[in-house]
Amino acid sequence: MSNLLVPQLEPFEALPTWLEEGDDSVLAALHENVSLVPPSDPKLLAASRARRLTPTEKKQVRSLMASYLLRATRTNASKHYSQRRPMTHLFQSPDQEWTADCSGYVTGAFAWAERFTKFTVEDPNGLGYTGWGYTGTMLSHNFRHQVPEGRNYFVGDIALFGPASRTKHTVICRKGGNASTSVWSSHGSEAGPYDVRLHYRPDYLCVVRAWSLL
Repeated sequence: MSNLLVPQLEPFEALPTWLEEGDDSVLAALHENVSLVPPSDPKLLAASRARRLTPTEKKQVRSLMASYLLRATRTNASKHYSQRRPMTHLFQSPDQEWTADCSGYVTGAFAWAERFTKFTVEDPNGLGYTGWGYTGTMLSHNFRHQVPEGRNYFVGDIALFGPASRTKHTVICRKGGNASTSVWSSHGSEAGPYDVRLHYRPDYLCVVRAWSLL
């Protein structure tokens, strides 16, 4: 782990001038000739909605996610950044070397919890962990589950950045709290994953809570 990137895992309060995060949007992907969604209609591939989890099950999911995110951050030297699809790191250990982008990283945390539970933890993209999806599918699949400003955030909550018509970035809550005290994990560049505060970027859009954690 590089001490320069995560000194004692202190979150970035603002986006450092030396750190440039990727643009996880459809337009950016088209510019790079990368497909972020399946070649067919995503609605046809969407997984059936899983049942609501019990409080005990949600606690288990959040514990698995928190461990995954912390371990990935502590071993960020072995993590790489790419927007290529389909995602290739899903269900892999956070201690292994793998490649993902911001939305892939968030999806990976849910997939890790899915791997170690006996119940369904729904893909936050609604695509059944097929390896497809991006910030836009996370917003469209969860926009009805926005967490109002002023409420506390919990592990697994998903923050989105950029305009709703062209979301650009996402981070996932690693440690619960309010807007000032919660800790969020970002894999927006080759330097990631690293800890950030919720409003570390000026283009904050909203926080959503995935179906499995409602």
